[in-house]
Formats: sequence, C-alpha cells, structure tokens
Amino acid sequence: DSLIAHISLQRIFQFQEEDYVCNDFELPRWWPRLGGLDIGVNHPTGAVAAAYDEESDTIYFYREYQIAGKSAPDHAMSLRKWDLPAFAADRSAWQRDKGSTLTVASIYEDCGINMISAGNVPGTWAPSVFDIRTRIREGRFFIFSSLSMLREQMRLYRTKEDGITVVKKDDDLIDPMRYVCMNIKSAMQRKNDANNDIILPGSDEPFDAYSII
Repeated sequence: DSLIAHISLQRIFQFQEEDYVCNDFELPRWWPRLGGLDIGVNHPTGAVAAAYDEESDTIYFYREYQIAGKSAPDHAMSLRKWDLPAFAADRSAWQRDKGSTLTVASIYEDCGINMISAGNVPGTWAPSVFDIRTRIREGRFFIFSSLSMLREQMRLYRTKEDGITVVKKDDDLIDPMRYVCMNIKSAMQRKNDANNDIILPGSDEPFDAYSII
C-alpha cells in the first residue's frame, strides 16, 4: 500500500482517544525533551513540548501553547520558561524578507530559544503522518490528557475530498507535533554536536510542508 492509501480518508487520525491519550504523570528527568513550534503570521502561534522514552521509543507530549496577537519576542519569552534544549520549527522561519537581515528564527534565538529546522521539505508530510499513525497503533505515541487543544485538533485534523490536501484550519499544534516526531531522535544527537549546525532551507526550495509528491 502507498502512504497515500493510508491517509486518504478525510479524518487523518482515525483512532479513539484512549488509544493515544494518557493521564498526566511525572516524567523522568533523564528523558530527552524537544519542542515543536509553528510561528503564526495570519494564525495563532502554536507550540508543544515532548519527552522521549528512548528505551521503548515512545513520545509523550506534555505541554501546549497556542496564542494569537503577540509579537515574536513575547512568544519566545513565554516558551523559554519551558526550559527545553531546542524547538523544531518550520523551515520558513529562516527565510529573510527582502531588505532585512533578520529572520523570525533569529528573533527567537536572540530571546534565548535554540531553534532547529524541522526539515519539512516537500514530500515529508505523508511520511510524518504515517509515522504518527504507526506509533499510535503500536502504543508509542501519547498525549497528556491535560492538553485539551491538541486533543481537539487531533480529532478535527482532516483532508479535503481529494484525500491529499490538508484542511488548513485549527491545526496550529498539529504541525509542531509533527516536527517533534520528525526530529526528536536526531535532535538529541544534534544537541550534543559541538558545531550544532542548523539545516537552513535553500533559497530556491519551496516552503511547502504538505506536498506528498
């Protein structure tokens, strides 16, 4: 079966909540952490935090943030309190506007947030969704019950009738969630790299997180 066949129905995550929602619990301090960030322009800025149980290869999402109408420094100051080693963000955060030397990512970094590129190049949406679906089926993906906004967005996350095009509405926490799942293993290794290289998008590459071609 192709990846498209697995996600072609309109509701993308066709699971019961009890399959992936767990009661909040105290996370072991030694579990690696990573944040996901979707920087809002014409929509709210959304962020999630996750811990990774390396022994069982299980990801636990334990914190959420979704606020509209604030500046990038305001968001960054709030998220800095999460005390995470890094946030994986959309590649477009490193895109410069014409005539400007600043990027949105640099603003967050100036406020003390370590940013890494999520690597959401065209063609990565379907595999990321397929991976989350697989994790849910195998009991390796959980969301704390206190994360009411993310839970609701998981229920509502859909494609249009073509089974491919994502309905871009009320999904400001879904993309950060995908970014975490795509990067939580590699980010742990990258964090320990002395060079801490950030993968920057090429200037000639499209910023399309939803292409599956």
